Amino acid sequence: SHSAHLMSEEVQFAARFVLGHIATCVISNESLAKSVLDTLLDPENSKKFRNIDTAVDLVQFAKGYAAGHFTATMASWPTKTAGLDALAKKGMYKLLEDCNKPATDISESRALGIMMGWASEINSQDMQEVYWFGKEMLTGYLEGANINKGLLFGATWVCAKGALSDSGVLDQETLQLLESVVAQATVDANLAQHYYHFAVPFAQVSHSQFVHSQEDENAPIFKSLCATHLDLIEKDNQSSHYRIASIFSLGSIFNVNYLSSIYNTEQLVMAAQKYSPIARKPVLDKLMFVAGLTGNRSPVGNLKSGRIAASVCGQVIEATLNLQSGLENEQNHLSNAEHKLMLASASSEPKTLARLNKNTSFIRAVFDRLESASQEELLVLMDSLVATPGPLPAVNWFHPMQQVSSVSESLYTKCLVFASLHASTSLSLTEFLLSQLSSSLDPQKSNHNVHSLIVGETGLGWMLDLAGLTRENAAKNTRRGMSSVTKKTSISDIRLLEMFELYVTRLPDFELEDQRTFLATLALHLPEPKAELDETKTKIVAAIRTVVLRNYIPTLFERDRKDVELIQNAVECGIVDVEQLFESESMETWFVDHLFVKTVMLSQIHRLKRANQPVKWMIDVITRLVAQREKADECWPIVAKVIGEDATVTSDKLSWVIRVLDAFIVVGTTYKEAAATIEYSIGTGLYLILSVLWWQVIPSAGEGVERAGSGYMLSHVVDIAKGTTMQQQIIKRMYKMIELSTETKSFFTSVIRQCQEKSVTNESNYIDVITS
Repeated sequence: SHSAHLMSEEVQFAARFVLGHIATCVISNESLAKSVLDTLLDPENSKKFRNIDTAVDLVQFAKGYAAGHFTATMASWPTKTAGLDALAKKGMYKLLEDCNKPATDISESRALGIMMGWASEINSQDMQEVYWFGKEMLTGYLEGANINKGLLFGATWVCAKGALSDSGVLDQETLQLLESVVAQATVDANLAQHYYHFAVPFAQVSHSQFVHSQEDENAPIFKSLCATHLDLIEKDNQSSHYRIASIFSLGSIFNVNYLSSIYNTEQLVMAAQKYSPIARKPVLDKLMFVAGLTGNRSPVGNLKSGRIAASVCGQVIEATLNLQSGLENEQNHLSNAEHKLMLASASSEPKTLARLNKNTSFIRAVFDRLESASQEELLVLMDSLVATPGPLPAVNWFHPMQQVSSVSESLYTKCLVFASLHASTSLSLTEFLLSQLSSSLDPQKSNHNVHSLIVGETGLGWMLDLAGLTRENAAKNTRRGMSSVTKKTSISDIRLLEMFELYVTRLPDFELEDQRTFLATLALHLPEPKAELDETKTKIVAAIRTVVLRNYIPTLFERDRKDVELIQNAVECGIVDVEQLFESESMETWFVDHLFVKTVMLSQIHRLKRANQPVKWMIDVITRLVAQREKADECWPIVAKVIGEDATVTSDKLSWVIRVLDAFIVVGTTYKEAAATIEYSIGTGLYLILSVLWWQVIPSAGEGVERAGSGYMLSHVVDIAKGTTMQQQIIKRMYKMIELSTETKSFFTSVIRQCQEKSVTNESNYIDVITS
């Protein structure tokens, strides 16, 4: 059944094994990495463990391996932040605590999995405690101590993989310890069936030693490495555990890495330089014979060793193809652009500068002196780096930038600028910038100068670029031809959204200038709501707008912001339709407080045409502002400006005059004390709107002048509309206002009297108006 398949040992093994390997996908997301780590560190519920001599418990092994691999990856991560380092240490110490439990409290299979997981990504500098623990286990075995078999077998892998430093130097003490352990295990009958746990790691050490020597695969030393195992395969019993160990060991000697499918590019190139197909052929022939893959009829032999040999053959062939590819690229000096692109996409920046020669590398000479350099020297260095066109050398910039940026604020800002310029082609600079974006959220560690960079193109803009939200018409400073030899880095939508949400949540506490910069930068990178995008980008853009709408726009009301640019940018980034503002409310109940903020919002929505009937919404705003009297004083300039921008020809301007008069009529027939309200708005709203429409200015007149000015301008508008139907519509509305109340009658009567007689004499009540 389906449920039975899910609970099978093989499926559980695969699921847990994969969980450990998603480290490289989520490790930069600290909250997600913490969640995964907590899952992997769950204690064992059962006390009934399978004896490893009987069979390896696949579920327990995978559980241990996943936790070990995940913590090792975090500990040796090349762009490790303080938070990630703390997580790695937490995981390592918890697993070390488990490994030190009595044998009755931890499965041998899980212990083996933990140790092999650590060995898959171990770096002896970052994981000293694990490396020492492994050596302690091996020393205990030599001294006759009773060691958990899982820990003992795993310790050989830990020590073999950890013995090689980043610079290619082997720890001779560990090498001698491994030699002694392998020699003792060879004659230990109790460990015979597990002998490959000793032979294979030692073969990997021997291969590493050979790769860093001056010899190639035609040399006697390489032939000797192979001959030892070939003799065992040839002469030993076909079902011998030592024979199986030798088959695995030949794979290690031929560059097979059993614990990781990811090849170190530098090690691959070094091994490729020593590659010799002639030297390898006899060994491959023997492996194929044992596997029964030759053309001639092979003896049936032992089925288990045959299957293992077939598997090792496949891995050797894969490793050989990688070596051949590396050798071809090296011989061609990467002259072919396609090879360059392949190498760039397949490699990562080395964690240290160990591969660079101390005597000839300028960049290593500089980085080695960072600790002793003065601030003036560091400023010169950063100015030079900022001026460098790129692409940069493929080195790990994360730690040097962390070191330099901690010296002073000026150096910190230069590091941010440099990282932003080159992060698109450097994984380490990408991680450096992301770590600084996170740390800048801490009020204790940041200030306005830092925020002003982070919230602009240097920080937020760069992050949006790498997520595929590129600013339109952005200037590109890429050198000609560089796109074919460099691979642009990117950040996932999930990571972008997580970082963005953190920023928007804390944005209201930033200085107003920084808030404006943040929203203005975001607006430049977000496409128009109706733009055609692929499905992925449509989702991330919608998610970003939702974050702004839910987490930031409400704070504009709560803090009653009066910053027009800030509110406009927030609307542009967060609202695609006017209905999003009201949710379940009506305009009437919504537009009763925070008038300034809401007026700016609706004006911007009108400007951006993010409503089905944008004019209707502005008429509603005008109507409600008229009814608010003094409360609307600061809102009228906003309305007047957006109307002025909307009406660029005379017909549009006249239409807006008609709409404003309609708003007066609605108020006059709907609201209490309407006459006094309209009288007040004539000297405020109407005065400003007419001034902007025909004189393109927002005047600042003395008290009492506005009402008279409104009358003069309105009569002038009537004269301008001469000969059009709009003139008659305006006049009819003025007559309607005269009929509404005695308060408005005097103003509109005065306007009609100022109009040219021909403009108004068609109305039947003209005589009554001018004689009243």
